[in-house]
Formats: sequence, structure tokens, C-alpha cells
Amino acid sequence: MSKEESVKMCSIGDLLKYNFVIPSYQRGYRWDEIQVKDLLNDIYEFYEENKDDKGFYCLQPLVLKKISDNEYEVIDGQQRLTTIYLILKYLKSIFDNSINMYSITYSTRTDSKKFLEETLTDKELSKEDITHIDFEYIYNAYHTIKKWFENNKENKGKDENKSIEEIIKDILLDGEKVQFIWYEPSDNANAIEIFTRINIGKIPLTNSELIKALFLQKANFKDDKNKDDKNFDEALYEHTQIEIANEWDYIENTLQDDRFWGFINNDMDKKYNRIDYIFEILFNKLLLEESNKKDKNEIKKLLNEIGENGSKTFRYFYKKWKDNENKMSFMQDTWKEIRYCFYAMNKWYNDLIFYHYIGYIIYFSNKKVERFSNIYNLYTDKIKNQFVEELKKIIKEKIINDININELNYEKEKDKGKLKIRKILLLYNIEYMLKNQSSNSKFPFDLFKEKNWDIEHIESQTPQSPEKVEKYIEDILNIKNIDTYYNLSNFKQEFENYKKNKNKNNNENINIWNEFISIFYKDNKENDDEEFKNSLGNLTLLDSSTNRGYGNAFFVIKRKIILEKDKNSYFIPIVTKNVFLKYFDDDVSASTVHRWTKDDASKYEKDIYETLKDFLPNKENEQ
Repeated sequence: MSKEESVKMCSIGDLLKYNFVIPSYQRGYRWDEIQVKDLLNDIYEFYEENKDDKGFYCLQPLVLKKISDNEYEVIDGQQRLTTIYLILKYLKSIFDNSINMYSITYSTRTDSKKFLEETLTDKELSKEDITHIDFEYIYNAYHTIKKWFENNKENKGKDENKSIEEIIKDILLDGEKVQFIWYEPSDNANAIEIFTRINIGKIPLTNSELIKALFLQKANFKDDKNKDDKNFDEALYEHTQIEIANEWDYIENTLQDDRFWGFINNDMDKKYNRIDYIFEILFNKLLLEESNKKDKNEIKKLLNEIGENGSKTFRYFYKKWKDNENKMSFMQDTWKEIRYCFYAMNKWYNDLIFYHYIGYIIYFSNKKVERFSNIYNLYTDKIKNQFVEELKKIIKEKIINDININELNYEKEKDKGKLKIRKILLLYNIEYMLKNQSSNSKFPFDLFKEKNWDIEHIESQTPQSPEKVEKYIEDILNIKNIDTYYNLSNFKQEFENYKKNKNKNNNENINIWNEFISIFYKDNKENDDEEFKNSLGNLTLLDSSTNRGYGNAFFVIKRKIILEKDKNSYFIPIVTKNVFLKYFDDDVSASTVHRWTKDDASKYEKDIYETLKDFLPNKENEQ
């Protein structure tokens, strides 16, 4: 059986005995001055902030494939590996060659090792010495490092007796202070495919991949008392590896369903390794449990050790794994938690009430992982009815707690992003769907999250003359049966004459527009009522592209466009669609079917109140 994946934390000191080969499929060294200085500054700032702690600076994954006992092919991480080499080389020149070095060879440059170890010095090199662009970048980086140390001579911090060179040397060669994540894929993994995925596809190694490699190492399946290979249980290893791998694939494939993913997470752009999210949730849950049991200093120490960057979830599980004597039990218990968390998600997804309330809560959560962890903890402690009430309580007290629905007004909320109106209208859509659970329909959070949403006036404020007057009027006149609702015979003739005039001036455009407006807004008392126009009863959710596509248009134009989009399977929220279907009008007449009246708005607003009454913060909000 081929060697399994392995992953571990690795200090710079651990690298010194190896030769690293940069394969031909990679580009050469390309870090510039800014990147080199950023790395040095980061390392020094970490030292300044963590002098008294046992935390470490993490240099991200070093992805390697073994060539021989002391030689590894570098699949990913060569830029940092080479830069650390150059820093050590400079320090070696300062400390009379007392520093040991690992070696780096570029497979396409047979003279690269000689250049790095012999040619490259503090001295300036001639064009004859720098025979390739790779060497030019390496040379520039080395002199950037030299200049950085010269410019930071005074940066001694509290260590007045140490030079900046001594400080950086101690940081780099102290086994605890600066570490790589050492990751070896399995023997049968294709190095070029891995490199292509990480570097060309821009899909970095994630927490979940590193944890998977950690869990499936052979070390987890050996007898804890006897670590030699004779006590390795091959059958148990293969069975557990297959079981976890199959479950892992099932979980990831389920999370790849955008409808499922969109209900539990707001990041619709994340396309790969969505299982990372479950590990983040479990990390948050376990950390919270530890915080409740341990003192603050212990937790602070733990947080310092795992750091703050994107790999902290992996480093948390790595620390727990490393500190645990019974690695098999730790791995199995952790995987069981992952399995339970996923099963909970799956159950929520298939329960209409859970699905809609949790989806709504997650959508309005800035810290989605923490919020999800709280929900998961509630779920494990409550029976179904209690859990539903807890979800409703979160919505009422954490999301719409400060909203007085009677005071909502478009103009008043305009400067605040209309967030309060958005919260109410989305919740209304959710509850509207839950009224009819027999249909088993779900609000598509994934489609909702893929678009930007506006708060749209149902009946526009008085339409202004558009840039393309002729086309705008023509679109309305072409609406099927429009003559049934408006007396347009005289206007149509007038409009035809207007179109024949090839030299129309601005006054003629304004005149035809005003004539047109007078027909559509004849006896329309709502036209100049600003209170009505900006009230909740005249507002709905509409995606930005549709809203801005027709601008400040007539209700009849909006209705035509929205119904056409709905027929073509374009996502329109259920309430928005019903608004433009005149669903709330009990007595649709020829004079009102193409208008949104005060009566429509009143009935619509009343339905909002009635539907959301269990969530309204206080009784005076009910009507």
C-alpha cells in the first residue's frame, strides 16, 4: 500500500538536513522587494508582540514529495522557502559561518546550487554572474534583506543587548518561534496536478485538507504502547480510511449543492472544500467549551499558540492531536462530532421551519460561524418545539428587535441602507412561504445571495421624462390589451404623428410625455402622495439589475418585465411576484389592474402585520 498523506508542524531547524529540489514545471523565484520586506517585518512584529508567549509565526504550507531520505521535491512554497534561505545566508555571513543551512536546487538550472551557495555574496555581481532572470530576482532579494537589516539597526525593542541580526537569528532558529506546515501528499499523488491546482487554479490547501491528512496518518492506528510498525493494524487502518474518505466525499458533495450551501453560508463564491465550514464550526464549539472550563490565561495562551491567520483551525486540531496520547480516540471522537454537525445541517435542510428560520438568521449574521455554533448548541439541548421557539427568539431579539414597523419609511431609512426594511420584507417572504407548507416549497437562499437587492417602490414616484421617450411610450402601448384599461385611441394617433417628425426638439419630447402621463395618471390621487409612496405598503424586494434596468418606471412597465422574467424562470421573490400579480387586490377592475393603489398598499401592509405578528417587538406594532 502506498504511503499515506502526512502533515505536521515543522521548524526551520528541522529543515536544515534536507536538500529541496524546485522542479521544472514551476516558475523560478519571483519575490520582489515589497514581499521580502513584508516577510521580515511580519516576523519582527510577531517577535515584538509575542516575546513572553509560546506562540509561533506560521509560514503556511510547504507541500513536498519525497525523492529520497534527505531530498524533497517542492510542489508549493518555494518562494518563502527560498526567502528564508536567503535570510539565513545573510545571517551566516554575519556570524562567521556558524549557521547551518538547508540546500535548494533548481532542476532547470544546474548551476543554481553553486550560485546560491558560492556566487551570491554581499558584493555586487556582474552581468556575467547573473546568467538568468531567476538569479537576478534572488540577487535583488538578498540585497533587499541586507538593506533591511542595515535600516533596522536600532530596532532592538526590550533586548538592548542584542543586535537586530541576533534577534532574527534567534527567532528563525528557535524551534518554537517560526514554523512551516509540512504537508506530504500520498505516494500515488501526481505532483504536477497538485501544483496546477494550488498555483494555476488558485485553490490553496485548506484547513480541511490538512486535517484530513492529519487524521489518516498511520500513527493514529498504531498501538499507543508500541510505536513500531509490527503493531500497526493494517486492516483497521484501511477500514477507517475508507469509511472516513467515503463520508468525507458524501459531506462535501452535499455541500456542493448550492441550494443546501446557500441556506447555511453566505459565501456563494466558495466553490471548493466547503467542508472547511464544518471544521470552523466545530473549532468554535470546542473552543467555547474550553473557555467555559478553563481560566482566561489558559485560553489566551491557546489562542496565541494557534495564531490568527487562515490556518488557525488546522493548528487548533493539530495541537489537540499532538497533545493527545490516544490519537486514535481523538481522531474518532473528532470525526464523530463532524458527522453529527453535518447530520444536524441535513435534518434542518429537510425541515421547512428549521430551513427557513436558520437560513434567515445566517443571512443577517456578520459572524456566521459563531452564530451557527450557537444554533447547533441550542439544537443539541432542545426538543423540536423548544428549538423552533429559540430560533424565533433569535430573530425577534437579535435581528428585528429595534424595528418599529409603523415608522418604516423609505426616505427615513435611505441613509442607513434601508436595512430595517430589508429585514422585514425578507422575513415576510419567509413567513409567507411557511403559511403554505403543503407545497413543500423552499425560499432559495442561494439565488437570493447571488444577487444584490434593492428596496423598490411598487408604484413609482412620478415618472420623469426618460431619455428615450419614444421607445418608452411604445413599450407601454404594445402591452397586450392595454386599450382595455386606458382610452388611448386619440393619443395613439398623436403619437404616430410625433414619431414621423424626424427633427423633434426637446419641447416636443416634453409635450408628448406630459400628454402620456396625463392619461395614465388621470384621477390618480396617489400620484402626489409622498407618504403613500414611501410607506411600507408601497415597498418590495427586487434585485438591483432588474430594478435599475427599468428605472423609475410605471407600475404597468414593472409588472410586464417582472412577469416576463418569472415566466423565464428568473428568480423573483414570492411576495414581489404576487404584488405585481395584484394578488392583494380582492376586486381587480379595468381601471386599477395596471396601477398600485392606496387600497392595494393598505391590504398588503395589513398582511405584513398579520403575518409577522409573532415577531414584532411590541404590541403597538400590530394593526
